[in-house]
Amino acid sequence: MKSSIFLILAVLGGALIPFQAAINSILAKNYGNPFLAALTSTFISFSSLLVIIIITRQQVGLSINTNWWILISGGLIGAFVVYVSLTSAPILGVSTLFAALFLGQLIASLFIDHFGILGLQTRSIDISKILGIFFLVFGFYLVRKSSN
Repeated sequence: MKSSIFLILAVLGGALIPFQAAINSILAKNYGNPFLAALTSTFISFSSLLVIIIITRQQVGLSINTNWWILISGGLIGAFVVYVSLTSAPILGVSTLFAALFLGQLIASLFIDHFGILGLQTRSIDISKILGIFFLVFGFYLVRKSSN
């Protein structure tokens, strides 16, 4: 039951990401500056999370063992993804953009799982995962072909 809830939330979150890219693209067009649009988006994200932390009285602290690169890499990756999404959506179209992003996500996640990168539990690559990548590559081809 618990994993079902997280699966539903993941699908919902995934469904919202293309809207975020489209909205941020509009914001970039209105500003005339994609970096300002990305900054606005991440500032709103930061502010929203800060309010949630304050309202729910979450305990905040860092372990003395936290590496500096762990501290900053999530934000840097997030800024890059927001920027790529908002600048690529008007050029590629949202469906092609997210087919490409999803392809990259799935390939990277297979390596992260297989090798236990960043200390995560290892999960071996098997034939079903390889077939999934194959079908995703084929799906990306079809989405891209229909967009041209």
